[in-house]
Amino acid sequence: MLPLFLPPAGALAEDVAISGATTAWIPTCSLLEFFMSLPGLALFYGGLVRSKNVLAVLMQIEARPVYGWRRTKRLRNWISRSTRREARSVLTVSASVSGSA
Repeated sequence: MLPLFLPPAGALAEDVAISGATTAWIPTCSLLEFFMSLPGLALFYGGLVRSKNVLAVLMQIEARPVYGWRRTKRLRNWISRSTRREARSVLTVSASVSGSA
């Protein structure tokens, strides 16, 4: 059963040229798929609730990526601040050690 899932031996040995256009196309497709899945999820979950709650469910589904983006942005800022703080502390320690020697 395992040989069915393995590619042919010659397929792995082929030399494939990687271009910038091919590399840029993959994130573009991922972004397009992400934007297609949001309305699909919103309409699916909207169909599971009463008609008076559909708008609230649609807004909750559409607001989740915004919340995730803001949370990711805050996390990146926190990491960059902590990294700079650690770099400063390392520089001051190394300066004090080299100054005393």
